[in-house]
Amino acid sequence: MDKQPPDLNLLVVSWTFQGKVILKYDNKVFVSQDPRMSLNVESLEHGYASLYVSSVTISDRGIYVCTVKYSTESKEKEISFKVFARPLLSIQSIKVQRNTEKTLTCKATGFFPPDIWITWYRNGEVLRNHFMGKLQMYNDGTYKVDSNVTITPTNDDKNKTFSCRVQHDSLQEPLQKDFQLIYE
Repeated sequence: MDKQPPDLNLLVVSWTFQGKVILKYDNKVFVSQDPRMSLNVESLEHGYASLYVSSVTISDRGIYVCTVKYSTESKEKEISFKVFARPLLSIQSIKVQRNTEKTLTCKATGFFPPDIWITWYRNGEVLRNHFMGKLQMYNDGTYKVDSNVTITPTNDDKNKTFSCRVQHDSLQEPLQKDFQLIYE
């Protein structure tokens, strides 16, 4: 609050989450309700009261409130903490028989938030006949979903590249898995 380094004897910092104090620094005593939450005391000496969260989980997302009291002054700031988990992709059922209908499956797992877009391609052209399965949630709060596309492979498909492309808020650019069919 002043430009000079603060006197830590006059400083009280508390972080609250969901109405509960999760971390407090008062008169050079540091108390954390969760061992994953910490403050850097050296940063406090420079006027920074950042909360550090290790081993972040989906349940850590939400609004955190930082309250800093120094001598007779008090300031409060709300921080929105967003959590993202990147999807992992796997392709199943790539063995096919010529001229026999086959459903290909792309599995996206371990992602958060739940909104996800999956598109199928054959040599860069969108396959329109794909459908998304039911979104399912894991115990840790992340999600999984299957996307399926039904094809009837011909000789023309033998050297073509098929792709499953995923767009998700956790990704700066789409994630794509390319593969070729294996003929039995």
